[in-house]
Amino acid sequence: MNLFVKTAVKKLECNLMVLADTLKKNNILVGANFKEPAALFGELLNLAVKNGEIQPDDLKTIRSALITREKSMTTGIGHGLAIPHCVSPKIKKPLIMLATISGGMDFTAIDDKPVYVAVLLVFPEDKMSAHVKLLANIAQMMSKSEFMEKLISLKSSSGILKAIKNYKHGE
Repeated sequence: MNLFVKTAVKKLECNLMVLADTLKKNNILVGANFKEPAALFGELLNLAVKNGEIQPDDLKTIRSALITREKSMTTGIGHGLAIPHCVSPKIKKPLIMLATISGGMDFTAIDDKPVYVAVLLVFPEDKMSAHVKLLANIAQMMSKSEFMEKLISLKSSSGILKAIKNYKHGE
C-alpha cells in the first residue's frame, strides 16, 4: 500500500472514531419512553444541564432550534436512527447526547419506521466542518443493523459507550 493510500485510510479511521471520542457516558439516556421528538429533546437537554454541558438559561433556545430544524426536515434517517442536530451561538463546544428509545418513537423517518436510537448534536457556529464529519460518522456507524440491534439491546450507558468505542468498520 502506498503512502497516499495509507494516509487516506488513517484519516478515514480517525473520522470513524469521532463519536467514540466525544460521547460521554453521562450523556447517554437508556430506555427513553417518549411519544414525540420535542419531549425527547427536552429530556436530553435537561440531562445536559444537569451534567454541566449547557447553561440552564440556554436550554429553551437550543430546544427551540432543534424543534425548528426537525420541522424543516426530519432527522429520522431510517433504519431506526435519528440524528437531531442544530447549530447554536449559545455553546462553545459540541454537545453530543445519545438515547435509546423503548418501543421506538415516531420521528417521521424517511423509511416511515420507528426510531430506536437518537443521537442529538448541538454545535457552535464555528464548528460546521466537525458537525458534518460527525453526522457522517454516526450515519456510517449506525447503518449496520447488527450494531444498531446491539445498542438497542444494551441496558446501561456504560455498555452502550463500550460498544461504540469497540466499533471498528462494522465489526
